[in-house]
Amino acid sequence: MPTQPILIGTSVAPSMNIPPEAFGTPGARVMLHIVPQFPNASLSDEALLSDTNQRPFVVSARLSKGPSLAGRTEHIRGDFDHKDGNCFLVVPPGASAIRIDTPLGQFEIKKNDAGELSFIEFRCSSANPSQAMAAFIEAVYPTLDHFAYVYNVAIYVVMIRVFDVTHQSTHLSCTGPFKHQVAVDSENLLFTEMKPVYAMYREAKNADSDFYRFLCFYKIMEGVLGKMRGELFKRAKSASVILTVERSVVPDDENLSPEFKQYVGKPMQAFFDDVLTAKFRDAVAHFLTEDGVLQVSSAETISVYGELALVTDLCARTVILSHERLLAQFT
Repeated sequence: MPTQPILIGTSVAPSMNIPPEAFGTPGARVMLHIVPQFPNASLSDEALLSDTNQRPFVVSARLSKGPSLAGRTEHIRGDFDHKDGNCFLVVPPGASAIRIDTPLGQFEIKKNDAGELSFIEFRCSSANPSQAMAAFIEAVYPTLDHFAYVYNVAIYVVMIRVFDVTHQSTHLSCTGPFKHQVAVDSENLLFTEMKPVYAMYREAKNADSDFYRFLCFYKIMEGVLGKMRGELFKRAKSASVILTVERSVVPDDENLSPEFKQYVGKPMQAFFDDVLTAKFRDAVAHFLTEDGVLQVSSAETISVYGELALVTDLCARTVILSHERLLAQFT
């Protein structure tokens, strides 16, 4: 994601319309900052957002019975409370909430009107909203993970809100929404042998988990760059067709993190072999590797795989398009 926040709009009302384009590439993880404007404010917006002093934060999360990544719908509500969430777990009779003590701090899970766990609130001291959200994940997610196992239920966190008590600013973790597109059949050519690839791509776009999305995109790249590409060249040789092959490189995007920005323009195959396979695919596929256990509820791991899902999406699209162009040379 961009290293510096970009102003996308102002409003005197408690809501505003934000065009999907303002969020960047669909599927990219972004932080939406809502900064109040006070008369005679001593700090500019830039100074406020870059403040690294330790200060109090209140981090809240909305629970849900189903997946719904924030930003994939047309409405992003930042003022949610206990009435808006739901869950398959209910509080004990007579209780209004569940209070959990952890080594990283205490948090409370409140109920909705139906008695279902719906809203989590965690207070901490951090240097910025990102650190506060990371502290929330590290403190809260192990309990949710354990609840999911003990009670055999799915528990979704569909929105996280970080409130900066000192600056009175609100920060929402969002996903770049999909944009409306004009479907023109005459401009599309469906290659029969690509049906499994298209199916896997839709599976990835429909998925809620960045870990699973990454694995789907990885499998597309593995299949197209490997066996499918090899079989295509065998067919071309047998048919005496000389294929024109484009150089395939890692594409650029404004929302790429610095970790993956460094590979932009590098050969796709090398990125796939040396970075995706060795560092990330093995961890997701095997869970336990020589490097340790994949901690899918770690704030750092969640962040990395969110960024990884974006770059592999872009790479998969590049690989698919390249293969389609090779197939088109047979027509």
